[in-house]
Amino acid sequence: MQPILTVNNLATQISTSRGLVHAIRDLSFKAYKGQIIGIVGESGCGKSAFLRSVMRLHDERHCRYSGSINFCGEELLSLPKRKMKALRGSKMSMIFQDPSATFNPIYKVGVQVGEHLRQKQGLKRSAARKQVCELFDSLDVRPAQKRYDQYPFEYSGGLLQRAMIASAVICKPDILFADEPTTALDVTIQAQILKLLLELRDKNNMTIVIVTHDFGVIAEICDYVYVIYAGRIVEHAPIHALFNMPAHPYTRALLQSRLTSASRRDNLFYIPGLPPAPFAEAPECSFADRCQYCLDDCRNNRPKLCAIENKHFAACSNQNGLWHGQTAEAI
Repeated sequence: MQPILTVNNLATQISTSRGLVHAIRDLSFKAYKGQIIGIVGESGCGKSAFLRSVMRLHDERHCRYSGSINFCGEELLSLPKRKMKALRGSKMSMIFQDPSATFNPIYKVGVQVGEHLRQKQGLKRSAARKQVCELFDSLDVRPAQKRYDQYPFEYSGGLLQRAMIASAVICKPDILFADEPTTALDVTIQAQILKLLLELRDKNNMTIVIVTHDFGVIAEICDYVYVIYAGRIVEHAPIHALFNMPAHPYTRALLQSRLTSASRRDNLFYIPGLPPAPFAEAPECSFADRCQYCLDDCRNNRPKLCAIENKHFAACSNQNGLWHGQTAEAI
């Protein structure tokens, strides 16, 4: 089966007042039809920057891309801006991290969601309203007719997140990017949002790429996981392989820093040090200064992704005994 999205050696450099930011460094990625893929890593590692790069949402007056992004047979980096704009919302869409900042506060929520149908499919306002209300009803944004005419401030956090999902899927895109879709939601609403994403995948055979800090979210809905650090993929594997045999020291440290019943009794584990500054190239392993398994070779050569087992890859120079240590349950 051919992947719906193939990213090869993507690099994203953004010009800022402080210098050139290397947001994404030589990153490769694949997504298949109907798959739910998780991207996990600490804040500032490049997760959201990767999603924005695929959709070309950066200000391209101050941004430079290199590499390749192939979506459904089209090379996105060479696509004219007009065609790229036509793809967004219709073939690929995104759930942004903060729905309250996404919706315009002076327009009704239903009108804003229906605007996608009017722009992408040329529907009239009455036809768009009908489809939006039907979608609201299926996503439990009820009563749909009343919610259509309400403003964002009249929605609760959970309802506004559902409306954000409705806005992203109203045109039935082939791939949906979800940037921290459960942030600031309580665990009950979070479970409902995750269940909703699963239902959308099953109903529309939609590919979903979800960015999160939470390994609980990853374990709940994802089929495959990419671990990203300092703009590079350091490990990727099927969900069960990653939890049963976390290979990279960074992955193991992330799993160890989860808040569990044991960590409440003892001191909470944290990863010492800070990620490397994004303003300079890092030819060696970016995690070397924070890694307890660091070797001399780590500081001199950039480790390449190597196969551990079927569909499980990690980029680490220390292969002796590290990859077959504790499982996630033991950590």
